[in-house]
Amino acid sequence: MLRSRRGVRSAIVASAAILVAASATAAFAAPSLPSSAQPGTSPRASGWSESRVTPGDASLLASTRPDASTTWAAGMRFVLQGEATRFVPTLWERDERKGPGWNLVQTAPLPQSYDIRFNDVDASSPSNAIVGGDYAEQAGGVVTQRWNGRDWKSVIAPVPRGSLSAGFLSVDTRAPDDAWGAGWAEVPVTDDNFRHVGLLEHWDGTRWEEQKLPDVGAGESGGWTLNGVTALAADDVWAVGSTYGAEPLLLHYGGTRWSKAPAPDTGARGGLNAVASGPDGQVWAVGDVRNPDGSLAGLALKYDGGKWVDVPLPEGTGELSSVTLSQGSAVVMARATDDTPSVVLRRSGDSWVSMNLPVDAADPLNATDVSASGRTIDVTGLYPPSGSQAAGPGAVLTARR
Repeated sequence: MLRSRRGVRSAIVASAAILVAASATAAFAAPSLPSSAQPGTSPRASGWSESRVTPGDASLLASTRPDASTTWAAGMRFVLQGEATRFVPTLWERDERKGPGWNLVQTAPLPQSYDIRFNDVDASSPSNAIVGGDYAEQAGGVVTQRWNGRDWKSVIAPVPRGSLSAGFLSVDTRAPDDAWGAGWAEVPVTDDNFRHVGLLEHWDGTRWEEQKLPDVGAGESGGWTLNGVTALAADDVWAVGSTYGAEPLLLHYGGTRWSKAPAPDTGARGGLNAVASGPDGQVWAVGDVRNPDGSLAGLALKYDGGKWVDVPLPEGTGELSSVTLSQGSAVVMARATDDTPSVVLRRSGDSWVSMNLPVDAADPLNATDVSASGRTIDVTGLYPPSGSQAAGPGAVLTARR
């Protein structure tokens, strides 16, 4: 693949983002967005260059590079309809051969009633890409889009019977007839109660097929979700997530069935937010563990070919929300908190090295995703206004190793 896998935020965070975004409507720009967002790429002293993607009424959630000159960023715009705010799933494109600006991609048309996001995007070549979205009741399933090198086509992925909501938080594609989507579905337990369960599906070139998953130990009423998926081969796929009892989940597909793999004992509750693999066979998963004081610390796991190993992080590293591989090295991202900025770390030998993501205390970046294509590393994020963590001017920061 031209692009290493990366992750996106968990279903819990996604649900929280909906509430925060809805409450921050007053901070958004005008409902309409020009076909070309604010152009220009500005250098940063730390070696990163920054390109602003959106003027302010949007959220960027993930990015990918289908070729060396093109970047796609996925997310959603916010459109005011009376007193309500509607999500408009959106894909932006920058083609460096045509200039530094970003433009809206003409994806397959969707009805205006589809109040959903584009949560993730992945491309294996200039002629093969996939976008994962949310459940639309009118469609009867999860909205996805496929790129064949000429045009985008909308494809609906099935959901469990009676689902109230659902979505793919992570997608991974190896070929036009081999892609995976991982996320969650909200399913009925009784007439009055629902719970979240993991959703995992495979694209065979014609349709999405739900996967039969093993018992993850959440119980009949316990919730759980899948947040990331990565495929090394058609018969070697990993998916990660967590139970709402805060147990990390590691699922593996060996070509015939999915099985649950044991996670290292960290001595604390935790979960996994993302997983990534590289062409050399490396597999990394990242997430968090809960400290005794209730704060979250970062968790990084590496698969050694037989078991998952806990890889220590620098002291004070917060929750890790995204991971990718660049030139055989793991690159992880810690999400911003009220007290700490977003941080990007690169694995170098047996230690972690900061990539010195720019920090501006007056205008902090809320990073949402890290991805890599060869020596190029992209961090997707936004600059939220006061009182919001889910919307604001979107940006992509790029570093070349």
